[in-house]
Amino acid sequence: MSAYIPVELKRKVRDRFQNCCAYCRTAELLSAAIFEFEHIIPLSAGGETVFKNLFSFFGYLG
Repeated sequence: MSAYIPVELKRKVRDRFQNCCAYCRTAELLSAAIFEFEHIIPLSAGGETVFKNLFSFFGYLG
């Protein structure tokens, strides 16, 4: 299940991870891949679409 994540919330998550992939720490500017946003605690397990429950990563990892 996916959830809408507002643009402002995505910006805050990007800032938290300094525009780097949460997994490999590669800067977004150094990759052709596009960031995706994911829930740390999945929605299916009761997680919410809030700042502290989101991270960014390159889509090719998922």
